[in-house]
Amino acid sequence: IQPTVVTYGILLDCCINANDMGRAQKVFQEMRLAQSSDKNDQASPDKRHLGLNTVMYTTLIKGYAKEGNVDAAMDVFTEMRKAEVVPDLITFSILIKSNCDAGKVDVSLKLLDELL
Repeated sequence: IQPTVVTYGILLDCCINANDMGRAQKVFQEMRLAQSSDKNDQASPDKRHLGLNTVMYTTLIKGYAKEGNVDAAMDVFTEMRKAEVVPDLITFSILIKSNCDAGKVDVSLKLLDELL
């Protein structure tokens, strides 16, 4: 049995709810590796797509924001954009609030402009 994007998503969310961002990052990296091998494995049509999508990136961003690590949250956001994954309203809301909470109002305003 192969894990699916849903399986990884549940595990990622569990790690974040347990305040274990180290383990959450490992799950995210494992999913990235599984995604890479999935792209290279054309012989296995049974394998489920493990794409790092908006929900996965936003979940990791939420975890870093929850622990007050806005710089790590912004790093994940940058990585998300480089991977050409489109952020949604939830992604922007989390980043705007966490940057405001960290006193980075200028960053929040730039994010708001990007959203609009």
